[in-house]
Amino acid sequence: MPPEIVPMNRLGWCERVPPLPAAFGLPAARQPCAGSEQPLVEVRNIDVLDAYELLGILPARRMMVRSDVAKRLLLAERLLPSGFGLVVLDAWRSPIEQQALVCHYGTGAADSGFVAPVSGDGCRPPHTTGGAVDLTLSWLDQPLALGTDYDSFEADAATHEFEQHGADLRVRPLRRGFAYAMSAAGFVPYEKEWRRWSHGDDVWAHATGHLALYDVVEHPPVNRSRGIGIALD
Repeated sequence: MPPEIVPMNRLGWCERVPPLPAAFGLPAARQPCAGSEQPLVEVRNIDVLDAYELLGILPARRMMVRSDVAKRLLLAERLLPSGFGLVVLDAWRSPIEQQALVCHYGTGAADSGFVAPVSGDGCRPPHTTGGAVDLTLSWLDQPLALGTDYDSFEADAATHEFEQHGADLRVRPLRRGFAYAMSAAGFVPYEKEWRRWSHGDDVWAHATGHLALYDVVEHPPVNRSRGIGIALD
């Protein structure tokens, strides 16, 4: 939904948060990795909308992230005021699914950093580690397009694009409020896409100076129970 559905009088909290943090691109090489064995878990207690299924690009999937990432998403949503929430649009991808996106969007998208290639000397594709997640804000359970549609590769998709003087009076504060919650929960933004946030992957390692936590996960865990959720301690 367009951000115009949010009443102007509900944007005050966004104006009180800090400006957008620095955003980071894909590092040129794989980062040293601690090899955490945190499992992939299904996103629970946050709204999910499988964007690539809706676009007809990938089949329906479980939205999965590393267990600590799942907890941090819950924390981020708790930092939002009443009426606002988070909607997860994409999360872990298998290397096969990542390659399918490279094939769909073409080498131009890969070369420009929008879809990380699976092969080569570059960093681990963030989504294949379970540490990257694409998401957006919602207002009254309606997902918001914060300046662009999902998977836009245009200039307006860049995280800081609406920071300049005269930018959209709803998009800029909403992106700032969104970034405040995600940053406070330990995520770092990706420079080319306002919707992509990372914790524990190579982008996060490059941004923070820490070892990457997560290596590539080739296959999803066996779905033994769909009733297991993640809750904050």
